[in-house]
Amino acid sequence: MARSKTKMMRRLAVELETIRLVPHYSLGWDAAGAARALAFARRWFSPHHDAIAKAARLLSSVTAAPDAGWFPGLYGPDTTAHAFGHRPNLFGFRALEPHYTTILGAFMQPGTVPRRIARARARVFIESVVAAARIDLPVEARPAPGAAVTVKSEARVAEGHSERLDLLFVWRAGGQPWALGIEVKFGGYKPSEGQLAAYDALIVRSAGGVTDRTCRVLLTTRAVDEGRRNGWAPLRWRTLLRHWETAITADGDADPTFASFRAALWQKALPE
Repeated sequence: MARSKTKMMRRLAVELETIRLVPHYSLGWDAAGAARALAFARRWFSPHHDAIAKAARLLSSVTAAPDAGWFPGLYGPDTTAHAFGHRPNLFGFRALEPHYTTILGAFMQPGTVPRRIARARARVFIESVVAAARIDLPVEARPAPGAAVTVKSEARVAEGHSERLDLLFVWRAGGQPWALGIEVKFGGYKPSEGQLAAYDALIVRSAGGVTDRTCRVLLTTRAVDEGRRNGWAPLRWRTLLRHWETAITADGDADPTFASFRAALWQKALPE
């Protein structure tokens, strides 16, 4: 655990140094915003840690960033709705990967939250994944505002099979079904023999059997290239979270419980 703390705080110090040296890289993060990021880390790391002390010294030289107009910044926009303003919360238990994906899916499912909010969150999440992974998905193929999106966590690939896809999104656009499949890993990822092929089959079935109406993403905390060779777009959690926080702010979703869960995702992703 001590090694993980050290690694996380060294990374934070380096990133705060980046903000100092390249201010345009930190859209929306001035000295006060950087301090909020530091406060987030201090909630669960010793304030006397040498890396925190170094990061704190760097804050004195952080200046307000000019508006680049499009880049979401190192951590996303600095607003009161940002995850850094909330304590990480996984509802009282030590979570494993399936817990994270199940809870994430629940925040976008009618029945857990009001239907209007569920649909908006699913659309915002899909848009964030598409942008962060640089997927070439036409605007007319994406969920329209208010459109129904089916969100499944731990989706079984077929009856009698143990393989489960972490997240599956299905919606209709232009009168046709579209599907986004996401395999989640905290760490690197090496798929077992035939694993991605099984997920492919499920995603294509969900899109009415048309491969061109599917998107597939490997969402990991460490960089991987296995997915790119198998038709899956690699995406790091940190990149997604940055885009996602920006999109959530634009959508006006200020639910503190949702923000606390995202803080737990940041906590999981930043040390890598």
